[in-house]
Amino acid sequence: MLRLLRALFSALVDILLLRRGPENVPASFGLLAIVILANSAITLLFASQFPEAARPTPIRLAVGVALTLLSYRVILGLARKPERFLQTTTAVFGTQAIVAPVTVPISAAVLAGYLAKDSVTLPMLVLIGGGLLGVWVTIVSIYILKSATEWGIGGAIAVFLLQYFAVSLLLAALLGGLAPAN
Repeated sequence: MLRLLRALFSALVDILLLRRGPENVPASFGLLAIVILANSAITLLFASQFPEAARPTPIRLAVGVALTLLSYRVILGLARKPERFLQTTTAVFGTQAIVAPVTVPISAAVLAGYLAKDSVTLPMLVLIGGGLLGVWVTIVSIYILKSATEWGIGGAIAVFLLQYFAVSLLLAALLGGLAPAN
């Protein structure tokens, strides 16, 4: 198992650097579960930094993961590549887990400022770095989707945006959304 984890980590770092695609990730339900649990654990570890209205809970995370997995099942089914589900979702959740120790605390601070209608008190360099990292993670997610579906970049971008907003809207509809303080 340690050998598989090393291979997974190496593949995920290469995917983050756009050197390899999700096809290089070992296909294993166990590894998918590990990266989902790692990503969720990191989010819950920093949960106390989120404002109460936006605090991630285990149920919110579980529903979000389930909706994301379902969306990738549908996307890969439409692309006629259902056999790529394990590797694709492991790559998506795995790359997010690697950057989560940086992105989750920054997201919590920015969201706290938004919900309190205050200016965010993070240093500008941290905000810019966090924003750039967020853009990079989005590029990596689109790259993973493009590689898994073999669609063109335009199609991958469109499907990624549709998937992201559909999952976000469904999550908000099922569990409630966020609103700024009055």
